[in-house]
Amino acid sequence: MPVLYGIFLYMGIASLNGMQFMQRLMIILMPEKHQPDYPFLRFVRTYKVHTFTLIQILCLIVLFLIKTNKTISILFPVMVLALVGIRQLLDYVFTQKELYYLDQVLESKKKSKCEIDKVMLDAKRNSKNDLYTLDKYATRFSVKDKIKEPFLLKNIVGSNKNRPPPPQIVVVDTDA
Repeated sequence: MPVLYGIFLYMGIASLNGMQFMQRLMIILMPEKHQPDYPFLRFVRTYKVHTFTLIQILCLIVLFLIKTNKTISILFPVMVLALVGIRQLLDYVFTQKELYYLDQVLESKKKSKCEIDKVMLDAKRNSKNDLYTLDKYATRFSVKDKIKEPFLLKNIVGSNKNRPPPPQIVVVDTDA
């Protein structure tokens, strides 16, 4: 039996690495300039991410307290059902776009061209309310995204033909 417990413990700890909840927990502890480039940080403000994470932590603590207390542990399934209601109440605290990025069930590795178009169109429509606007080309896409999606690079770079060419960078090795 201890071997099975060890295997399940290892599998549980190994699966924590890629979970968005764990990423958001780590973000709470680090300054903003050292935060990694996660997709949900590109489109949701940091304090909204922290608020969502703290609500999830609070629900987890309540579930744990109900489970450990013998007198009210019979209410555990009711509390699990109440989580559905709590999720519906989050619609009043967060916008649908924020909930889409914070509460994604499955995160796809490669976004399709239609999904990128939709995100870019939403950002352009809501440019006054969004964190980043496309009019000023201030979107935060990583270089890896631009390389993987040539469509995105072509639209950002190719659409502004009045912009002067970028300056040339010359690297000179002074040690040789």
